[in-house]
Amino acid sequence: EFEKNNYKVILTRDGEYLPVPLDYKGDDKIGRSLSHRAEFANSNKANMFISLHLNAADNKNAKGMEVFYYDSKNGKSKKLAEKILASTSLFNRDRGVKVYDYKVIKTWENLTDNPGCLVEIGFLTNLDDFAKLRSDVKQITIANDLYGGIKKYYED
Repeated sequence: EFEKNNYKVILTRDGEYLPVPLDYKGDDKIGRSLSHRAEFANSNKANMFISLHLNAADNKNAKGMEVFYYDSKNGKSKKLAEKILASTSLFNRDRGVKVYDYKVIKTWENLTDNPGCLVEIGFLTNLDDFAKLRSDVKQITIANDLYGGIKKYYED
């Protein structure tokens, strides 16, 4: 959906890898540390940064999506986080939009004035969320919801 609508998507990784040092000179998609991911996006002139994650908790009842942003100078990151969460259709319980200084979004905010956020899509430790996260059809729904939030961000 993104690329069909002229959005350029840059993946900073395409699988599970252990982080490596910032001076890592290997493949640009593999092993990138969290701050390096933001630096990589900025070096590719990204106008937006969205870091996607899957959550986990000791409490097996914890479920739903939450979106974090760093205390933005210009309010753009908060707006993006709110639009993404508001576009969520799959999870029946959202956990809100929250300010937090996760390294990846803090690094992004220090590099650029463009919006960025970290999306915790759902909980691997919750049976309902886990079933949705494993489903190919639900993954498409999640991607379409993210697209819808980004589109609403630019429309306002």
